[in-house]
Amino acid sequence: MSSSRKHFGAILFFLALVPIVFIGFIINKYGVNVPYADEWTNLLRVEKWDAGRLTFDDLIRPHNGHRIFVPRLIFLAFAEMAHGNVRGEMFFSLFVGVLTSVGLLYLLRRAVRANWPQILAFWALINVLLFSPVQAENWLWGFQLQIFLSNLCVVGAVIAVTANFRVAIRVALAAFFAVAGTLSFGNGLLIWPIVALLMIVRGETRRRILIWAGVTLVVFCGYFFTYHGKDLTRAVAHWWDYPLFFVAFLGAPLSQISNPNPMMLPVVVGAILCAVYFGLLISSLRRGLGERDGVWLALGVYPIGGALLAAATRAHFGAQRALDSRYTTIANMLLVSLIGLAASLYFEHPSTKRKLTGLLAAGLGLVLCAFNFFVAFHYLEVNRAVRSHGKVALQFSKVLDADKILRSTLFLNEDSEVLQRYLATLDRRQLTYPPRRETAVLHDGENKVRRATQEYGVFENLKRENDVIVTSGWSYLPAKSRPAACVVLACGHDETWTAFALSDQREDRPDVANRPKSDGRDLGWRGTFSLGRLPPGTTEISAWAVDADTGETFRLPGSFTVDK
Repeated sequence: MSSSRKHFGAILFFLALVPIVFIGFIINKYGVNVPYADEWTNLLRVEKWDAGRLTFDDLIRPHNGHRIFVPRLIFLAFAEMAHGNVRGEMFFSLFVGVLTSVGLLYLLRRAVRANWPQILAFWALINVLLFSPVQAENWLWGFQLQIFLSNLCVVGAVIAVTANFRVAIRVALAAFFAVAGTLSFGNGLLIWPIVALLMIVRGETRRRILIWAGVTLVVFCGYFFTYHGKDLTRAVAHWWDYPLFFVAFLGAPLSQISNPNPMMLPVVVGAILCAVYFGLLISSLRRGLGERDGVWLALGVYPIGGALLAAATRAHFGAQRALDSRYTTIANMLLVSLIGLAASLYFEHPSTKRKLTGLLAAGLGLVLCAFNFFVAFHYLEVNRAVRSHGKVALQFSKVLDADKILRSTLFLNEDSEVLQRYLATLDRRQLTYPPRRETAVLHDGENKVRRATQEYGVFENLKRENDVIVTSGWSYLPAKSRPAACVVLACGHDETWTAFALSDQREDRPDVANRPKSDGRDLGWRGTFSLGRLPPGTTEISAWAVDADTGETFRLPGSFTVDK
């Protein structure tokens, strides 16, 4: 290899790492260390683990249609070793994504007849998809590592079954990945027929294929034993919701662009991708399907099968549900399979026409990814703001009534008894940072109880309407260059202030947009509370900006008095 080619290859290698580093930056900046939605249920298993009552059934029991045995073990490990740090789970998802990417690089090297720089160019393109911000919901929700595990397992199984090892080793490794994938996410069941298809393509003996098919049948029967999934397959309002959901699911990774008809572009893109995939499949079958093409076609079965499963179990929520960010991690694998298949076909029979077609398709895909980035960025900001608000509510949940905010921002639907069990486990195991407050007394993070400057915001208005009081103003954290998570209202005088309520609304304030890195979005706050929360007599009320990450509070200039 010439020196210039080596240098070009090194440049491509580092370019391929850029999407990985970028997602790490996103997790570090926008990930909030607080349990969210389904993550709360893990605390019940931690509770049983501490009491010595955790059973195999607790780990294998279906959750929302999936048996997530392996992720639950990982969640317990994080509770033990990382004090339940959900940001650690987010970074673990990134680590799993990196392993998947390395596996795909290995497949490219083995299944595509090209030189190293060309392989790296295709790998860089694949990484743009694997580590796209459009998957923001999964990157910023540690619970979703199950989807990344499933992707890793399907790639691992494909590598294992097509490796140049002894039969027993190949089959054992493929079975390991298939079992791990099956017990990580429902789509992992698709790994079993995918491996069977690759065994057929490789020309394995009929006996081996039949044994694998028999094991597959046993696994499927065991998976659905005591399985209750009636609510997952409710009828849809219109039959065409099924095909719309299917194609939109597959087109969503390239189509998260705001427009008056959000379904149009995903449906068109998904239909084109399906047509290309099945066209290449038919072409490969006509000329004799080889292992090089079979590897990529097999990977394409996974997202297509996943789209079918999702349509069957989620279409009753409406076809537009297919556009959810959480599904794009699965759908991306169809694009990955098409990239690998295109590379394999091109280098077998290079032509100018094929090269131009591939470059045009890659360019169009990158343009769509760029547009998707802006939609994803808005989600990142909103997600951090909402969960940070919930984190503050969690910090104050022991000393004031923050139940409504806690439930709405952190997606808690359980009854009060279960919620108290969650909170007790958090406290006992110290699984949240900062810990929940033991006192409602506030202290300024800079020891300025009478702040005159406006670097943290201003307490501007207080209006009384009968027994309801509405407060408002704006807040900002100069050290973080973003709005405060929320504002806590306190009553008292001089240097003694006691929290009694949290702000419950955010507002845009373009009139105070002269803050660094701020356009005024979400700078405003509003808090509404009943007069009954205040002590009798004349009470002075102050407002304090809260840093959700550290638990520090900073008093805002301005105060108002209320007579009760």
